[in-house]
Amino acid sequence: MKTQTTLKQKSVRGLQLTLGTLATISLIACGQAPNLSSVNSELMDGQGIVNGSAVEESDVVSRSTAALYLKFPQGDRVVQFCTATLIEKRILTTAGHCLLAVAQSTGMEVSDMIPHLRVAFGLKKTVVSTEESVKFVALKNALVHPEFRLDALIGANEQTAIPDIAVLQLSEDAPEGYVPATMLRDEAQLQEGTELILAGYGLTQAPPVAKQAEELRRIDVKILKSKYNPAQFSYEVSEGRSACSGDSGGPAYLANSAGTGLILAGVTSFGDRQCSNLGVYTSVPAMATWIDETVKGFDAQENQQPTLVAHGQIL
Repeated sequence: MKTQTTLKQKSVRGLQLTLGTLATISLIACGQAPNLSSVNSELMDGQGIVNGSAVEESDVVSRSTAALYLKFPQGDRVVQFCTATLIEKRILTTAGHCLLAVAQSTGMEVSDMIPHLRVAFGLKKTVVSTEESVKFVALKNALVHPEFRLDALIGANEQTAIPDIAVLQLSEDAPEGYVPATMLRDEAQLQEGTELILAGYGLTQAPPVAKQAEELRRIDVKILKSKYNPAQFSYEVSEGRSACSGDSGGPAYLANSAGTGLILAGVTSFGDRQCSNLGVYTSVPAMATWIDETVKGFDAQENQQPTLVAHGQIL
């Protein structure tokens, strides 16, 4: 019974941040711009790095990690709601629940949300797209794993695979100086005790206090279960160090890759509401084939020649 209770508690956090933005997104979809103070309070329930440290500009983590924002229809206002990882110059990974809950709540497809989404490159968290230290890039494509369902995060169990992942395509290359992380493809490297670096722009103090981060932050953790379920692994929360709301979609890098080029092992999925027990990450090796196929599909769309039609005949 204790395990079931813990699972139910953990399953909540993956949805907190995204569901906290739903009212905001509904207004955005309708072309309205709500007061940012109310937006910020809504986002307090959302996933961040607790008991971590600020990422320095010299840290390799800063060159592969980005933030996901919603752009208001008028003006320069933006609101951060998830984290993402650069894996190619125009490709990033994030959590499927970051996009799907937003789209479903408004009755829109994920593709309909693309004009309202921005990827931000920079250490600082901001509320305006004109922030000089942050480079905002629009999206061209976004796709959530077709087998992911939001209700899978409620009552998650260790037998059911949860492919909580999405792939984003930028409208242009990531800014100069940003370096794509390499995807881990060998699941054998995800063993109990393997050291990871987690990074994100989320909460630095868990609810009910819920303190927002002002910048990209990181922590070091160790894998607890390499197979939490067929598609995910969990990490050990030690001395209160954990991902939290707003970090959803962010990276788990192999710690031993920091000196030779970051290797992406996982994508932040869900955890307990207080960010104090276990955290669960979607396994990149388990999702690598789907990610590859998705990127190829994006490339095929880009390279497809337009079909010209005149007088009912294909030219």
